[in-house]
Amino acid sequence: MSLVPSLLRAVVSVGGHALVLQAGEKPYVSSPTGPIDLPGTGLTADAIGDVIGQLLPPESQNVLTQFGAVQYDLAESTEFPGEQFRVTATNEGTALGVEIRRLRAVPASSPVTANEPVSPPPRTRQSDRGVALPPSPRRDRPAPAEPPVTNASALPVLSGAPPVAEAPVAAQSDAGADLLERLLQAVFAEGATTLYLRAGARPWFRRDDDLCALDGAAPLSALQIDTILMRAPGGGASAVAGGREWFWEFPDHGRVRCTSFRDHGGPGLVLRSVPTRPPTSRQLGLSREVEGLVARVEGLVVVAAPRIGDAHALVAALVDVINRTRRVHVIAIEREVTAIHECEASLVSQREAGPSLDRALELSKAALREDPDVLVLDTMMSADLMSVALEAARSGRLVLCVARGSSVSGVLDDLLGLYSSAQRQKTQMALSQVLVGVVVET
Repeated sequence: MSLVPSLLRAVVSVGGHALVLQAGEKPYVSSPTGPIDLPGTGLTADAIGDVIGQLLPPESQNVLTQFGAVQYDLAESTEFPGEQFRVTATNEGTALGVEIRRLRAVPASSPVTANEPVSPPPRTRQSDRGVALPPSPRRDRPAPAEPPVTNASALPVLSGAPPVAEAPVAAQSDAGADLLERLLQAVFAEGATTLYLRAGARPWFRRDDDLCALDGAAPLSALQIDTILMRAPGGGASAVAGGREWFWEFPDHGRVRCTSFRDHGGPGLVLRSVPTRPPTSRQLGLSREVEGLVARVEGLVVVAAPRIGDAHALVAALVDVINRTRRVHVIAIEREVTAIHECEASLVSQREAGPSLDRALELSKAALREDPDVLVLDTMMSADLMSVALEAARSGRLVLCVARGSSVSGVLDDLLGLYSSAQRQKTQMALSQVLVGVVVET
């Protein structure tokens, strides 16, 4: 006996938007008032597999097995005239999941034609920080030009041709796109810097060093996050696998740094906004004496703060001063690019080293072979990197380095402490010859 009618009925009977079935969890319907749990206990992987077998034809099941995600549009049912449903299935080992999303809901009194899709009513959610989740944008699109399908199985999103690697990426759901855009709009427009998405939890965001959940938003399912990850540029399938980093350009939100992961709850995604401009010296209240340090042709300037992120902001502001006032070649070796310097008076090149000190050392040595006028190192956590900075300053370059500390003496002691006692005196002598200033945020 087919379960499909009863599954569709579960969505329509409560005016819901989607039915979510996840292995190990109770099924629930996503509705305007929040998730509605259906009777029963957690579903087993076998039960989800049976549902997939009834919803998807063999060719789509093969794509699901090969790529871990697939979509399929169900044909219109005589029991629900005017309704359209889209099935999105994911498979990560035993973590099977199915979402049956209602694409078109038509009032009984309204005539329907093939070119008149109707969107569900908009919703607004309010967070505990005064951040509203905006309504889903209306998507009035003409129906596909394919002839109507009268069979009792389904109208596939994927063609019957042999599956190829691009197929799952080409079949991303509008629901996942809407959800991500709405979440970004809700938090980034209000000054948040980071959005956290994790299976089984509500969206969280960071603003003004506070971490809080988006109140009113329902917990995200693994299926929803996988659907978002499948849209990732440069290979969505690898993002779904977890443990990948990339930059994502959004027309309304700018450049966003993304990190996918998998934990005990399933897939997750962290999205951090990247400022299009670094902070300026005026915004940070830097004095003319501090700005004057980067007017020098050569020497070493150490920038420190109790929190390393604040030191990075100080260095970014000083590089911005150079970029606006000097015609020089600047190479910045950064653990993570946190602000983009568009070339103005200077030619600025930013290279990301990641957390590896060895990688930072390799990039620093390679940068010196390009003969830059200014070298920026956002870490000085090894004697080798310190030696590169000293050598670059001695050879007639201006070097900006980042350190952690709250006093000038403490910062210098920490830098000299990177060396053995036998090397310390020689390093101290070299440092005294090239050091032109230490800027510390107190």
